[in-house]
Amino acid sequence: MAAQEGLESAITGRRPRGGGRDRDDLTVPVADGERLAAALPGSRLMLTSGLGHRRTLQDPAVVAEVVRTVHAWRTAP
Repeated sequence: MAAQEGLESAITGRRPRGGGRDRDDLTVPVADGERLAAALPGSRLMLTSGLGHRRTLQDPAVVAEVVRTVHAWRTAP
């Protein structure tokens, strides 16, 4: 039940959320992330360059943003 509530909260906008794309990602285009961010009010899209598809979660700035987003999600009313 808690997982379902978390999913519903993410979709309906009651929780902070974010995503990221790299401009050099040949697997998932930036436009996909832009469409998703536009469809989810209040979401943020973090754009990086030079990381491609697989190195994004090894980048300290990306990891820090993920931690901030998860913390905000966990502490939101």
